[in-house]
Amino acid sequence: MLRNVAELWLKIYIAASFIHSAAWGLYFAFTRFYIVNELGGGYTALLLLTGAEWGLPALSIIWGALADRCGRRRFVLLGATGACAFIISTYVTDPIPFVIVLSYASLAWGLAWPSVLAPILSSSESVGYRYGLFTIGSAIGWSIGSSAMGFIYNHLGPCGVLYSIALLYAASYLLYTLFFPRSYAQLQSAGTYSKAFLRIVMRILLLLIAIALTTFGIEVSFNVMAVKLRSEISEVFSHIDREANTILFGILYGGLTAILSIPARIIAGKIVDRWDPLWLFITVNVIYAMYIMGLALSHGVVTIILWQIPLYPFYDVSVYTATSRYASTELKAGIAGATLAAQSVGGLIVALVGPVIDVMGVGFAMFIAYLATIISAIICLIFIYLRSS
Repeated sequence: MLRNVAELWLKIYIAASFIHSAAWGLYFAFTRFYIVNELGGGYTALLLLTGAEWGLPALSIIWGALADRCGRRRFVLLGATGACAFIISTYVTDPIPFVIVLSYASLAWGLAWPSVLAPILSSSESVGYRYGLFTIGSAIGWSIGSSAMGFIYNHLGPCGVLYSIALLYAASYLLYTLFFPRSYAQLQSAGTYSKAFLRIVMRILLLLIAIALTTFGIEVSFNVMAVKLRSEISEVFSHIDREANTILFGILYGGLTAILSIPARIIAGKIVDRWDPLWLFITVNVIYAMYIMGLALSHGVVTIILWQIPLYPFYDVSVYTATSRYASTELKAGIAGATLAAQSVGGLIVALVGPVIDVMGVGFAMFIAYLATIISAIICLIFIYLRSS
């Protein structure tokens, strides 16, 4: 483990992960209230953006496979083009066009991310620890980005936030590209690769379906409850002004949560290195089901406290380490792409329920999110049974 930590490229990747997640922390804390409250897009526009954020990277199953064959560093560099979306969006004030423009950033991320993850997941041992270490940078960056959103928004406005996101986003992909380890940039021949890749995807198809369902449940609840969180913060801290409320929302939305996720990621990494990550994935689904109901039924300070519980790191570490164990080193980017594609399908479905939630209400949204996590756990149990038989 210590040898892996000492590798220069991994240190740079942790730093790049910090910058990358600072950009996304700013982005999510900003867009979740800006689209609904400032642009007046409602849940329809918000969940359309959520669907695009996950749906467009669904092609990652193709991008990851192509990167394994055509060169992973090239695909990492393509990710940097996503910065253009944030710059162009500063000229858009209508909610739906705003969503459409921002969606390109998610497409660019999907192009690059399987290749970024490939060297992280290609360690012969302690993959969980290595991935957890990599995502510590993400957690700290997300915390700072989310916490800083309110300050930047209050002083520089929406354009200042979007330009800041663009700068951080481009810088992170520049680092990922420049320090991409050459030993993981090799090209694969077309013949045996396609057959091996498809064989693994079919072998873990049930697991990919379960991942899609969990992602759907998490994204529905996460985005709908983000709007509720802002409302609850406004009521609990009604004595502070609007600008201070915006700053507090950024801190409580992702700032504190991300800091709490750091030990959670380390623990999750150690768990999946010692035990089958599939059991952690099932456990996370069950806990998420209870957590979703808790968020739906709670109010005030209780909602704010529940929001801070760091469950996502356990989900994130468990799914990527679970799927990567079925792939050889040559197929890591492709299988990471397949995993991201499964998550993308789950996120894409979120866009379809946005108009329904505007009609049926938040309670309906939380119920289907709860149901999705329970069904996912059952499917994963079936997958384990079939694998062992």
